[in-house]
Amino acid sequence: MIAQACRFGAVGVLATLVHVVLGLFLFRCSITLHVANALAFCGAFLFGFTTHYFFTFADKSASILVALSRYFAVAITGYALNGGILIAADWTGKISAESALVLAVALAAILSFFVSRNWAF
Repeated sequence: MIAQACRFGAVGVLATLVHVVLGLFLFRCSITLHVANALAFCGAFLFGFTTHYFFTFADKSASILVALSRYFAVAITGYALNGGILIAADWTGKISAESALVLAVALAAILSFFVSRNWAF
């Protein structure tokens, strides 16, 4: 259980880094923040599912299709939270786009951890 939690955390941190780095890179390449975030989300989703399914939860009981559909539901919920934070930050203008992206990704990752751990896989 502890080893699995450590693997989950490591994969989560790496997926979060993929999302943030890719999102910031795309944004700095003149792609709008919301499009950059959507593309970065897709990259992080593919990385996260693959590594969780084959590494974190190698002793999984759910089939790949069941796990994929559940993980997709978790990821979309996290993405909605992420997008809501970006919209609120953009609307208020209180923090920079880069800071909003980092905050949004971090909060979505925390939610995803708990739901994935208890349901998706």
